[in-house]
Amino acid sequence: MTQIQPSATDVATLFEAARDFAREAIPENTRRAYRADWEHFVTWCAAADRNALPATTETVVLYVSSLAASHRIATIRRKVAAISTAHQLAGQETPTRHASLRICLRGITRLQAAEGKSRRYAQPLLTDDILAMIRHTGDSLLGQRDAALILVGFAGAFRRSELVDLSVEDITWSKEGALLRLRRSKTDQTGEAPEKAIFRGSNTARCPVRKLRGYLEYAGIESGPVFRRIRKGGLLTAERLTAQSVSLVLRQYAEKAGIEVERVSGHSLRAGFVTQALISGASYPEIQRQTGHRAISTVTGYDRGRSRFSGNAAQNLGL
Repeated sequence: MTQIQPSATDVATLFEAARDFAREAIPENTRRAYRADWEHFVTWCAAADRNALPATTETVVLYVSSLAASHRIATIRRKVAAISTAHQLAGQETPTRHASLRICLRGITRLQAAEGKSRRYAQPLLTDDILAMIRHTGDSLLGQRDAALILVGFAGAFRRSELVDLSVEDITWSKEGALLRLRRSKTDQTGEAPEKAIFRGSNTARCPVRKLRGYLEYAGIESGPVFRRIRKGGLLTAERLTAQSVSLVLRQYAEKAGIEVERVSGHSLRAGFVTQALISGASYPEIQRQTGHRAISTVTGYDRGRSRFSGNAAQNLGL
């Protein structure tokens, strides 16, 4: 059987396609963070008169050491991942696998823990917080959009990127509520498009399904992006909100509701859902079904929002 050898042009085309496929395997938010991290590393290397690509393990260790005093370990590890990814996409051997780098990262982790630089978690917004916030949204187009965004984001345990990615075509209405299809999720990058169930609430004023449908009807949105940018004067655009916009919306209404906003972020809705569900007695599998978390250990990490006296086995000691 005769084998056909690809030409140099074909090989180059296939190589570019393979790189595109590799990039597509990384979520957009992660790609955005990696680009910023890579640019930071390149700038540092230029100032230190060192090669960024390919970089040596020694260069990465020195870079990481320079970040220890100003960056938290989670951020540093992400920057290391960005360096590794950049090298792999460029067809270079990654300089991040040497034991010396792992030891350096472990040392920074222990040092920061000793100094009290623990991870800064997003503040969970609980049901009372959500209700206090939507009381300030009002009946304007902007207010209706924001109320729907807050209630749906909370009820669906959405990530901010999932919220802004919703389109009208992703919604299936039913008498029980609505099913919202996720076209791309952090935990589902294979295109299986899982769905989140949003139930109708007993109170019309705070029902996420009624708020969502009311906003769409008021805005006249029949297709395309659900949560859109609204310009001054209440002019609706066809542009999706950005993930950063979700954080800004939450902080705006949290402040109006008298909630401390220092740690309020786009993740506060998702963190709030899990924390409130745990407080209300939901099981871990029930929570996982809505959040899409694959591991129970990830869900238990949100248990930090509950009182240490709640659900504590120490109360059953018979003392």
